[in-house]
Amino acid sequence: MTKKEQRDNALDLFVEHGFSKNKIAKTVGVSVQTISAWAEEDGWDETRSKRLKVEKNMKLRIFKLIDHSLEVFEQEINGQQEKGMLKHLDKGQIDGLSKLLAGIKARELNFSDSVKLFTDFMEYVNGQDNKLAKELIPYVDGFISELRKRE
Repeated sequence: MTKKEQRDNALDLFVEHGFSKNKIAKTVGVSVQTISAWAEEDGWDETRSKRLKVEKNMKLRIFKLIDHSLEVFEQEINGQQEKGMLKHLDKGQIDGLSKLLAGIKARELNFSDSVKLFTDFMEYVNGQDNKLAKELIPYVDGFISELRKRE
């Protein structure tokens, strides 16, 4: 793995997943001093802050859309009840709500869970066989890089 890929992965772990600099150093395979230097040079704290604001706003907007859709459906159901003609939501309405919710879950779980799993795995391997853990780092980093590119 190149230094650029290590640096990109480190930034991603800091910004997207909130890893500490110590944990990033262990995961990426560089010193904490290197991570601190990269963070300072590239303005990681500001990038993380902006990203969190954007993500929070995006989630709020999606939840507002879901809430609005539910209100419309509830109004429709209440109108049907008043007329004594209660109908189920149609397939399109259910699919729309399901897709919005699935989008939120997929975004939150996919990459983050993979990184967490591999970080935990590497900590386990390191506790069992430090030499093997060091040998695996480039492969794990490469795998995480590929996952990040897919997102």
